Amino acid sequence: MIRVLVVLSLFAGCPVGGGGGDTDGDGLSGDVDKCPGVPEDSDGFEDADGCPEPDNDRDGVPDVDDRCPNDAENVNGVDDGDGCPETAAAPPPGGALPPVP
Repeated sequence: MIRVLVVLSLFAGCPVGGGGGDTDGDGLSGDVDKCPGVPEDSDGFEDADGCPEPDNDRDGVPDVDDRCPNDAENVNGVDDGDGCPETAAAPPPGGALPPVP
């Protein structure tokens, strides 16, 4: 009975033992794909793991909305929603920045 199943699976194109196919179509075989049911987003960031990364820099701004998806936003009150770090300091509440000596 086992021999019949193995032969049938070979002729049907099914992998014997499983785990080798690319079930999500991202180009990574199941033995290296950490997320075999979800395709990798192939954006140049950790693409070898087979899992999509919705926020590459982990700054809380999803890559689809992030102007700088690989550089984390620094929350400082200046354009904090754009996903890019700013070098300018935010003015204090209700006032301007003090002059630089």
